[in-house]
Amino acid sequence: MRVQIGHHLIHFFQSSEVAEIMPLSSFSQKFRPRLGLVTPPRPLLPKLEPGSIGADSPALSLTNDPILAQSPLKSSKISMDDTLGGFPVKCLVQIVHLSKILRAKREKIGALRDMNSQAEKQRSYGQELNVEFQRKYAALVLELEKLNRDLNQHLLAVQQFCQEVSLKLQD
Repeated sequence: MRVQIGHHLIHFFQSSEVAEIMPLSSFSQKFRPRLGLVTPPRPLLPKLEPGSIGADSPALSLTNDPILAQSPLKSSKISMDDTLGGFPVKCLVQIVHLSKILRAKREKIGALRDMNSQAEKQRSYGQELNVEFQRKYAALVLELEKLNRDLNQHLLAVQQFCQEVSLKLQD
């Protein structure tokens, strides 16, 4: 068992560099996809065929309303090649993954900050850090390292997608 663990510095390059931030409104205002990149809109109501019930008929409104018709919601399957709100689903999935990883990383960094404060308190009172604390600290550092790897992987995928889109827009 080691008596002194010493001070260790963990670098988070994401937090030490200035973040490149783009406001969400710039996507909705400036991004205008070409017609070739957008999928045609899906019909909201079923097409009426000759001899079918009229659009203002109560029977039609009951069958299309899941609450009134007592039927479960029909899930619309979206493929990875579709677009949603003018953005490709592949890119949106990567961005959702990024968001979840960043949220988890924020929580882990908060826990690490708390553990650092606790360790400093114990050291200031001349107390030793127990083995269980050291194990938790090391596990937390390893989890952060894994989150950083995952984050980098998803960032590269989003960056690659952005490059593909910019090349398509230049053509």
